[in-house]
Amino acid sequence: MDYTARFRTLLKEGWSRDDALGELRRAGASPIGCIKAIHEVEQVGLADAKRLFSESASWADVHRDHEKFADELDAVLSEFATAVTIYIPLRDEDVAVWRPVLAVHFSGDTYRIVSAHDEHPDEAWEFDRGDVVRCVDRILSGGQSKVAVARVSKQAG
Repeated sequence: MDYTARFRTLLKEGWSRDDALGELRRAGASPIGCIKAIHEVEQVGLADAKRLFSESASWADVHRDHEKFADELDAVLSEFATAVTIYIPLRDEDVAVWRPVLAVHFSGDTYRIVSAHDEHPDEAWEFDRGDVVRCVDRILSGGQSKVAVARVSKQAG
């Protein structure tokens, strides 16, 4: 089902935003699907769409686990952010080995890893997809690189 089109139709039919969002939820739309629908139909930024959804009556019956919602939102926001390469250490290696992974700048010196570990199933990564890590600049292979040195928060789930 195209939830954005359905949301647009419900609003044109005179439904309130709360009632239309409730109908989307009953039809199987995820909270992120609802936020995307608000974003596209009402032509507001993602932060405003998130706020509008979180203020709706359908919020209470949808997400009792706020961390899961935050992770889902981070995933959507990362679609609109530019990924950069950072390096994470591999465990169980005889020498220091660094895996280049894609990450999205989170804030300050922190980044959220977006590369999937299953791309390299034979490796033991120090950090996994979804983890927010603190990075420092280091010289690797003759060039300066962002290297993850500590986990700030672990992925949910």
